[in-house]
Amino acid sequence: MISTKQLQFFSVFILFCLNFTFASAEDLPVLKRKSTLEGQENSETAPQPEGSQLFLDEGDYYLVRGEKIPLRRDPRKIAVKFKATVLNNLQEADNQTMLQSDILQQALTSVNMSVTFTVKKQLKNKGITILNVKSPSTSSQRLSRSQIQEIAAADTVEFVNPVYTSTRSINEIIPTDEILIRFTPEYGQAEVESFCERHNLTLKRKTVSKLNIFTLSVNNLQSRSTLKVANSLNGQRGVVWSQPNFIQKIELNSVNDPLYPDQWHLENSVQRGGTEDADVDAEEAWTVQTGNPDITIAIIDDGVDLNHEDLDIWTNPNETPNNHIDDDQNGYADDTNGWNFYDDTNNPDSDYDNHHGTACAGVAAAKGDNGIGVAGIAYGCKILPVKIVGGSAGEFATEEDIAKAILYAADHADVISCSWGVAPNTITMDAIDYAVENGRDGKGCSVLFASGNGAALGIEYSILVQWQSSDPIWVGWVYENTGPENFGENAAWLDQIELGMDTITFEEVTPPALPENEYWDFGGDARWETVYDSHAVGEISLKSGSVGQDQSSAITLSRNLDETETIFTYRVWMDAGPDDFLAALFHDGEEWQPYEIFRGKGLSFPASYDGSMAVGASNDLNRRSPYSQYGDELDFVAPSGGGNTGITTTDRTGSAGYSDGAYTSDFSGTSSATPLAAGIAALILSRDPNLTASEIRNIMTDSCDKIGDDDYDNGWNMYYGYGKVNAYRAVNAIDQAVDNNDDDNVDDDSSGGGGGGGGCFISTL
Repeated sequence: MISTKQLQFFSVFILFCLNFTFASAEDLPVLKRKSTLEGQENSETAPQPEGSQLFLDEGDYYLVRGEKIPLRRDPRKIAVKFKATVLNNLQEADNQTMLQSDILQQALTSVNMSVTFTVKKQLKNKGITILNVKSPSTSSQRLSRSQIQEIAAADTVEFVNPVYTSTRSINEIIPTDEILIRFTPEYGQAEVESFCERHNLTLKRKTVSKLNIFTLSVNNLQSRSTLKVANSLNGQRGVVWSQPNFIQKIELNSVNDPLYPDQWHLENSVQRGGTEDADVDAEEAWTVQTGNPDITIAIIDDGVDLNHEDLDIWTNPNETPNNHIDDDQNGYADDTNGWNFYDDTNNPDSDYDNHHGTACAGVAAAKGDNGIGVAGIAYGCKILPVKIVGGSAGEFATEEDIAKAILYAADHADVISCSWGVAPNTITMDAIDYAVENGRDGKGCSVLFASGNGAALGIEYSILVQWQSSDPIWVGWVYENTGPENFGENAAWLDQIELGMDTITFEEVTPPALPENEYWDFGGDARWETVYDSHAVGEISLKSGSVGQDQSSAITLSRNLDETETIFTYRVWMDAGPDDFLAALFHDGEEWQPYEIFRGKGLSFPASYDGSMAVGASNDLNRRSPYSQYGDELDFVAPSGGGNTGITTTDRTGSAGYSDGAYTSDFSGTSSATPLAAGIAALILSRDPNLTASEIRNIMTDSCDKIGDDDYDNGWNMYYGYGKVNAYRAVNAIDQAVDNNDDDNVDDDSSGGGGGGGGCFISTL
């Protein structure tokens, strides 16, 4: 059965845990609207959004260790695998909208329906094209099941699947023609081939030998779905578990280094208005221990700049470079500096607009005391780049590749840092279990995951509006209660809305009224109202209506904009369960488009899984960062953005990264907090390499600083976990534990990675 932690987050959340603090308008997400087209419905008569209109609940699900994970279909998208000629033409015409439209029209000429398709994104390495569904009429905007089957029957199509999402995110979950099955140990290739013959499947490959996991493809997808086939195979003889091989959108957190004074998270001298001691006591920790070069931190991400001047990249000691031979027989030839699971190559370097992993690597272990750039908390340790996303799509990975990346890291690294999240899936759970139980020759790897950036607790959210239209802009919010349990008031709040030249604060109205001369409208099962409430910036805020399970409460606001570009800002709160959400929307002239999802209590997956350590974010005010997701399985927080300033770290060299040059000063989110905590785990191992993964976790939780105003029950609360990580207390706790243990627990021959502590002490704790 799935534990409470595994059930915390049944959804996708953020490709990397993105920053909610933006340096300039150019960094903001954008709402775009072109001039009204002839015959197009005027947005002034936009229908009111309902929660059920955003994503269709048709009873679809998949199974994770016996539990159903519900899926909702995005009615605006489908994922198509075209046959070779069409696929090649589409890929050659990448970013040429009109040419792609002509190719699609010719490819789907046999499809008899009054909708048109445009390319949303091409996943070139998977051969999948995500199509947007377009229609002159909003009433026929959605594709029915029978229409999807009609597309699948076209001569130019290999298969087509719905694009799914969940109640907790608008990010895509895409079935392919493949399923993953873990068989019992007695099943070898002959037994699997016989199994395939009985169930009309084709054996593609043995995915993970050590776990006996195989990848199979589903035949005759015109008449059956990958999802249903995978579900039906659970419980069959020899099957441990079965699920689709989904493609998921991942939401990609004292030395002489010249930028070190900006690194308040390491040593806080109240830079830029911060709070004293909001750091992790790095300088004190370094007097005891710096990073041991024999300790390696795996950064599973979108690649790492292999030639960065301030990063010490791991080199495989058992592999001869460029001889095209798998010298160490680990299944990856020439994996000299890690592996690229996105392209299945030995080059895990960053590419295109993918620079998240380089920033994470610097937080964990940028070279220190070298007179260059910045310092990582575990400077001296090595970085192992493990790439799971990349290319021009930059956001999508199969669950198979995610699991293989974790397993690869477990076999070559000591600590694994993952600043991303996906929907729950069994193969990732199995891979984490393997890492924690079998990594480091049985002592276990520490596996750290970001808690997520979707929490709404007083977030000020900003988005750039580019509105080249005479129509008014319509914006809206839909709160939907989908969880089986009640948490607090199960509601959402809004305040301080700024759109164009208007600022709405609700302070001049008497609840439950709305301001006069404001164009508001409502939808769903209950009406939003103004309330006297502690969530208000002043005394009064806007609150969603009281709804029951599977009900929603929607509100929209209309404004005429004189400017062609403006910044739209609002504050948002959530007090709801892990399956509830607040969707922020805008009307693009055809339909309501969600652009952000806010969540209440609940961690992302895999942070919510028992085997991983869940890392939230604190800020330079020594408080929890408002965006940092929280919940029952949070282990601790680590300093990041969300206060006065972000994190200074390594960046891709040149103009390709977040900033020009080789460094950035505005990295943030739980994306930055996670490698900081991972670096502290590496410092602990540098001090005592014989510690187990469980012992490292205990040291880190026991040595946290208790920050914030919330009470700690037995040393823990849902907002901060066990508190803010403290590097000095963590490495010092090892020595204290040694002093309290018998002499038999100390290995006098072991040596450490430096620092002023004079050697490495070994403890069984």
